[in-house]
Amino acid sequence: MPLMNPIQQISTVLFFLLVSAAAHPEPLVLQETMQGNLVSKYFDLYRVSSGSVTTPGGLAEFTPKTIKKGSPGFGFTSDELWAKITVQNPLPETSHLYFEVGYAMLDHIEIYEGTSGTPLYAVGDVSPFHERPVLYRNPILPIQVAANSEKTIWFHVKTTSSLNFPVYVWSPLVFLEKVNREQMILGISYGILFIMALYNLSLFVFTRELSYIYYSFFVLSYSLFLLNLNGIAFEFLWPSFPAWGNISLPPLIALASGFGALFAVQFLNLKIKLPKLARAMTVLGYIYFTLSFIELFLPYGIAIKMSTAGVILLAFFLFYAPIRSLVTGYKPARYFLIAWTFLVLGFFMYAAKSFGLLPNTFITTWSLQIGAVIEVFLLSVALADKINQLKKENEHTWASLNKAYGRFVPHAFLGFLDKKNILEVDLGNQVAKKMSVLFCDIRNFTVMSEGMTPEQSFGFINEYLNRVVPAVHLNRGVVDKYIGDAIMALFPGSPDTAVQAAIDIQNTIQLYNEERKARGDEPIRVGVGIHTGDLMLGTIGTPEHMQGSVIADAVNLASRLEDMTKIIGADILISSQTMYSLEKPEDFKTRFLGQIRVKGKQEDIAIFEVLDALPRDQLQRRIELKKDFRQGVEAFFESKYEQAHALFQKIFTECPDDRAVAGYLRRIKKKSEAKHR
Repeated sequence: MPLMNPIQQISTVLFFLLVSAAAHPEPLVLQETMQGNLVSKYFDLYRVSSGSVTTPGGLAEFTPKTIKKGSPGFGFTSDELWAKITVQNPLPETSHLYFEVGYAMLDHIEIYEGTSGTPLYAVGDVSPFHERPVLYRNPILPIQVAANSEKTIWFHVKTTSSLNFPVYVWSPLVFLEKVNREQMILGISYGILFIMALYNLSLFVFTRELSYIYYSFFVLSYSLFLLNLNGIAFEFLWPSFPAWGNISLPPLIALASGFGALFAVQFLNLKIKLPKLARAMTVLGYIYFTLSFIELFLPYGIAIKMSTAGVILLAFFLFYAPIRSLVTGYKPARYFLIAWTFLVLGFFMYAAKSFGLLPNTFITTWSLQIGAVIEVFLLSVALADKINQLKKENEHTWASLNKAYGRFVPHAFLGFLDKKNILEVDLGNQVAKKMSVLFCDIRNFTVMSEGMTPEQSFGFINEYLNRVVPAVHLNRGVVDKYIGDAIMALFPGSPDTAVQAAIDIQNTIQLYNEERKARGDEPIRVGVGIHTGDLMLGTIGTPEHMQGSVIADAVNLASRLEDMTKIIGADILISSQTMYSLEKPEDFKTRFLGQIRVKGKQEDIAIFEVLDALPRDQLQRRIELKKDFRQGVEAFFESKYEQAHALFQKIFTECPDDRAVAGYLRRIKKKSEAKHR
């Protein structure tokens, strides 16, 4: 016998630890019904070098060994196995038996009666499926034992796959019942696998999420591997092509490993969370793909060893990666880890059953399918959990993004355009609305800024805006633009809110001036102009650079009114459109300032001054003199300058701080001087 390699030596040592030196085990005594009993303990086993023995008679010089428990398993070896069993039939009639070899990947299995040199049957996965005496996924060897007789049966096994030889004996009717149950179990399990693969494939088509495509191909290739391992593929997919069935198992293992590695990288988000591990597993995945192609041209024994080693390496990564991901706080990894644990547990239970370490129960018999179905279910749950997690993250991202963009584009502006987020806004989006436009500007800011450094100017403007802008927001307004020290705000509701915001701004400035005075700074004054009218809100610019804007005559008029506050001397001016649109005009103290023609307008417009922000004593005097003031305004616009001058001079005597009156007196003076010239 040639020298054995280290793997063969180890498997042989394990074999001898599991067997006893009993030369002749007890015979298998038949009962009326055989329920699929494992018969390995009734075997005389002979492990011989390849080709050294061709008939049972050539085994006379070898010493047999007997398995005490479980079934023979020798791993990958070039040796051949001979197994002898004595069957006694104490029954008064002939017994028909089915010997089932529970490992479908064996290449050649021959069965002999006695020491005859001619086998009764020769089956295996290198012969076409239709040549089997019983058309079943596992090799079935029918035997008859006459009544009250004894028969010696020999099995001869040689294979390039793992040399596992679990043999079960069945009564034909019991075997048929077993097949019926089995078909239901296999149909359900493989149905679930293929349905989940197709379902996730369809999800990829709609979502373009790579996790789904990798997962679908993993499930498909893994399912084909199981079908091949169980002999179902040979029975239904390629029964006339045993050569393909013989070489396809290792490539399918490598293919499933490759998709499993890439799926793990994608699902666990390793490229972002653990980039080095992601690169290692991606490279490993492509190595598996390359290996799956190369193994098509390698001897089966070499190919299956390479794939098996690859699975062991992959198993390490598939446990290590989710554990690392969990440490980083990636919650979907917990489902991933549990799913792979069930799959690996199924493999271990199946292997332990094959080697007799676990009993032959429903769970151990179908542990591969059970583990696969649980794994597929949990990974599907994991994918759903990941999508939910991504959805929450996206919602959080959108919220953060909108919040960030809200610093540049008001959230209300998106609402005006009926958009949920900034990415929905396109160039040219627009909407027409009736609103009140408020302009607010600091008087003589240019002169003030000449005495400041750029840093001081920015500091002053931001300090000022931090006090003024809340008055806009508290009155349900939206700041549309900052124009240096000026503010343009929109009020989509009642004009009352815009007027109240103007009053609050002036009150805020009074408090701010007290702070400035306390630290030795000059007080400031601001003017506010408000006009109500129809606006067009939309986006202007180019596809690469756009901004929200308001286009309307109402905007220009509000800006002109703010300019007029400097000339007239009023703090708050509103147009007649705003005045007559107020829902509760009685809530505000106003006075008519007359008709003016602003720049860019062909017709005069009526304007009103809002007095509510004045100190209490000044406000009271203006209200008491409101009738005289109106008469003075009417006289001025009727060109009765002497009458107007007399009325305004009277008011000015009592209210020297009335800047609007002072403004009219200046205008009357200019009119008189022009008349005399």
